[in-house]
Amino acid sequence: MQARSHFLLRRLSVILAAALPLITAHARDPKADIAEQVPPAVATLKAYHGDLPGELERKLHVIYWTPADREPQPLWRERLSRVMETTADFYEKEMKRMGFPVRRIPLDHDADGLLKIHLVKGEQPYAHYDVKSGSEIRRECLPTLRKAGVIKDLSGDSETIVIFCNMSVWDAEKRTMRQNSPYYAGGSARSGTAWQVDSPLLDPALLAVKDQRLKDGQYGDISVGRYNSIFVGGVIHELGHALGLPHNKERPDEAALFGTALMGSGNRTYGEDLRGEGKGSFLTLAHAMRLASHPLFTGSSKGLDEKLKSEVGDLSITTTGKTITVTGKLEATPPAYALVGYSDYNQASISTIPAKDGTFTVTFDALEPAKTGELRFITCHANGLTVERRGFHYTVSADGTPDVSTVEAKLLLDGVVAKKQWANMTPDQILATLPPESQSAGAKLARKVAKRFLLPGPKATQSPADITVDVKSVSLCDTLPKSQKVGWGSPAVDRLAEEPFYPASSSSIFERGIYAHAPAQHVYDLGGTWSKFKGTCGLAREHDGSVVFVIKGDGKELWRSKTIKEDVVTFDLTVTGIRQLELVVENAGDDDRSDWGLWLDPELTR
Repeated sequence: MQARSHFLLRRLSVILAAALPLITAHARDPKADIAEQVPPAVATLKAYHGDLPGELERKLHVIYWTPADREPQPLWRERLSRVMETTADFYEKEMKRMGFPVRRIPLDHDADGLLKIHLVKGEQPYAHYDVKSGSEIRRECLPTLRKAGVIKDLSGDSETIVIFCNMSVWDAEKRTMRQNSPYYAGGSARSGTAWQVDSPLLDPALLAVKDQRLKDGQYGDISVGRYNSIFVGGVIHELGHALGLPHNKERPDEAALFGTALMGSGNRTYGEDLRGEGKGSFLTLAHAMRLASHPLFTGSSKGLDEKLKSEVGDLSITTTGKTITVTGKLEATPPAYALVGYSDYNQASISTIPAKDGTFTVTFDALEPAKTGELRFITCHANGLTVERRGFHYTVSADGTPDVSTVEAKLLLDGVVAKKQWANMTPDQILATLPPESQSAGAKLARKVAKRFLLPGPKATQSPADITVDVKSVSLCDTLPKSQKVGWGSPAVDRLAEEPFYPASSSSIFERGIYAHAPAQHVYDLGGTWSKFKGTCGLAREHDGSVVFVIKGDGKELWRSKTIKEDVVTFDLTVTGIRQLELVVENAGDDDRSDWGLWLDPELTR
């Protein structure tokens, strides 16, 4: 878990750069990026830590866990010693290839030269455990680590550990393999855990074997070498997650030079070069940047408990052709030696080095066509900890052109909210700080939402039934409900009592919205004069509850959503002849905490 941080976006400046291009999309040179970025990053790390690597005694600890009714697999110490030495070799080679002054991941050895692997017998038989048993297995392992003096308490939150689970089933006669093991990981510079699966065939010495085959329950008919590419590579990959790395693939330019990114699909391609089947796996510069300050690599724990400060000002998100560029100015304590950006899970990542005055530029030019995504930015602090910023959503057209209008509107509206809360300004003065609607789609949306948020119009006086038949469409937000009640606070239209304060859900911002914290009910007289009712519903952004939306007509249920948590759902219903419309928000069967339901852009037509 990362340290709590202070994150502030200030002096927001957002420009859609179709008219003001900052850069030209270009093919990157991965080797040039390494040569340009690594030296200044290393200089910042050395200025903070002193000579690197240091003398920290912290090591990576390895556990072999086996169910109560199973003995360890044959030659488990010998095989897993080779697996972990291979893992340490990979990270050392890749980090030093890029010029980082790191040490090899420290492993604990016994007198015989093999790894010191802590053997733990599970409390239950094999049948009790499955893929979801990671936390239970970890709890069973911690007392052994405490007895060995590795950890001081049973939280285990001060060490990075690898747990090999004896949860595979190998039939040597039929040559079939299946596994039912936890196989995942997570962590940070402070601590981490990686769950792996052991089998009699797990051995990097077999990576080159092509003439022996097996049938794996997940991967089918594969060679023994391919099996080890997947599962030895998987050990290296999952350790990356335990060290704090996200799941990101390589950029096209990196693939051409180096192969497959370890933290993308590189867990399946590791060692394939030994069989002449590909280039193998590599560590991207962006991921190496994140590891460069990890205590296992620096040999220093300086500032690991220091409170982080990470402030970004003058933030600008722009587009030129098929490229998104983010610029800003960073203030960080402990000092930041790099910024890493990526666009969603399993997307390419990019790194940059802030200038001495904190200014930075991050360029995203490997965007997938016809996709939606979320830009994420990670500040890499010299003490090994990071701060992640999310919520910058974008779309990419079929021809690869990105649209950041939602991000633009969000940043503009966040600036409006900040001014309303903290600045001594009238609503008209705040609106005057926004760009004109003609500048961009994002500016147009921001001004419309801000006007309703800052300058609420007169209260509705007519029900939908009272509206004359020559009016062909109306927002339900502009009509008077027959009755309304919400589960927390007071009924409201087009504004919220808490962040984000304006109608926003998931990755979208909406011009209109009805606040409906569960349990909520809004009833409207239609008079049988409307034919269609459409809109969107979801949870207000910044709230993590779960709700179900229900629409009724004359007491009959017309539509019911699935349980809504992070996404939004649309509806388009026929309401011909219906006299009474009822909108209900339920709490999805749990408590009402954070159940901030919203009916978004609800519209009646005829």
